[in-house]
Amino acid sequence: MKRQMPIKTALTICLWLFVIPVFSQTMPAKIRVVFPFPVTMVTLQQYWPIGLYPAMEQTGTNEYSYNTATDNYGQILFNVKYLIPQFFGDRYFYIVGFNGLSPGKPAGIVYGKVYINNVLLNNMYTVLNPTADGLNISAKISSDSSVVPLIDANHPHAIIDDRIPPEAALRSYCKNPLPPSNYHYLAAWMQVLTDNNVTDDCVVEVDYFRLYGRNGGTLTVLYEDNYDTFNPDGDGGLFLRYPFFPPGDYHEHPFPGSISNGILRFTPSTHRNRVWHWWNTQQTYLNSLSQYSSYRAECRLKITGHAMAQAGIDCRIEPWDAPYELGGGNWAFENNGQWQYVWFDTGENSTLDLQNIVVENGETLCYDATQTITVAGNNTTFLVQEGGSVTLIAGNDIHLLPGTKVLNLGYLNGFIATNSTFCSNQSSNEADPVPYSEEEVPDFRKESLFRVFPNPTSDAFTLEVKDDGCGTNGVVTIYGKMGIQIRQTVFSGGISERFSLAGYPEGVYLISLVKGNQSEIRKIIKVR
Repeated sequence: MKRQMPIKTALTICLWLFVIPVFSQTMPAKIRVVFPFPVTMVTLQQYWPIGLYPAMEQTGTNEYSYNTATDNYGQILFNVKYLIPQFFGDRYFYIVGFNGLSPGKPAGIVYGKVYINNVLLNNMYTVLNPTADGLNISAKISSDSSVVPLIDANHPHAIIDDRIPPEAALRSYCKNPLPPSNYHYLAAWMQVLTDNNVTDDCVVEVDYFRLYGRNGGTLTVLYEDNYDTFNPDGDGGLFLRYPFFPPGDYHEHPFPGSISNGILRFTPSTHRNRVWHWWNTQQTYLNSLSQYSSYRAECRLKITGHAMAQAGIDCRIEPWDAPYELGGGNWAFENNGQWQYVWFDTGENSTLDLQNIVVENGETLCYDATQTITVAGNNTTFLVQEGGSVTLIAGNDIHLLPGTKVLNLGYLNGFIATNSTFCSNQSSNEADPVPYSEEEVPDFRKESLFRVFPNPTSDAFTLEVKDDGCGTNGVVTIYGKMGIQIRQTVFSGGISERFSLAGYPEGVYLISLVKGNQSEIRKIIKVR
């Protein structure tokens, strides 16, 4: 006797057969790249759905294209490889990747714009490759032809500081060991870049520029520029930005700066495609670089408009030999036209571990590191008691690991330094830290797409999208440790939505919003 298929089962199969073609289809993908300078040997490096490495067709001035396709689920993973023969001969570059001068600091999309089906991509589309020593572009094209980032456990997102232009060689604090004993000359240097995403006028004013040597806790001024004089022909230059500082003497003189009342003043927005680079007007000779335990370059300046500055130190055998770079500091950004300090210090902590520490009632502590602060972990504890207050300031990352605990009416505040402001130069009259609560919601920053509160949170938080008149629809993604995606949802209608971190460990989480051609990432801290 033939068995009858239950109606419910038959209906389920019919629905399954009907749904699959909708979500399982190959989508066309036109990949287009546009460079700011002439390139050659441009090839697509398509890694998924199949290995494909064709030459891309030149379709315009410094523009190359190739028509390919996704897999049956709209997914594609690729990079673009090319040469810059004018400056680098047969050395290959990739359109998205790491910058070799800043180990472990992904630069993102470098030296060009990348489009899929005329959608301009940003660094939200960048993912680590399987060996974590490079980046690729990962995207998904939906059946409605929309293009969104594809981030998952197999394609972890590369966290990139988008404030720093991808071409910058030193993306954050980087210290090299002292060179051999035949190096005797030291000079501090500065460089300024405009933010070319904002085309406003930029003015930089420099008060002083110093090079220090340190022994123990004592700083000795080795050289100081107070800018009573400045030689535009020998004390600075405008160097190529695209590509960044290529080999050879690709700079212009004089340095377009002027002196007035001991202030060096210049306008970087007049030459946006150049690196504004200047240095100590005289190099310092030392019998031995080991004469001091560490060195510091420090500049007091004011940035008005959208630009950024970085300090560093070079060593030489003879005054005009090729330099050995001792390193560079974190970038400092515009600060509402206020005076600020920009420095590079070889004696600073690049990383800091805070373990088995108790912050008691009445204690106010500040810890900083130019790179990463790690709190607790490895069966250690970090406890902030009632009435205790701790501020953490890091150049790049703060990790709150298991063992971190803040009691009621205790305060733990973490900040990523945006203007080289660390514990040593925080204003003493700063307002006392106040934790966020449902009633105390932080205002939108002027250019923010969204805000999250309360932050820190012990469980749930609210994401509120700024209503800019262009709709509030977008894709919200939450990333946990190592950039692993833990949730992704479409945010549509209304301006706020509640999310929960229940079941996830304490620590720092990244909240990403992609809204049209805009994107933003914010951090939220989960505490016990």
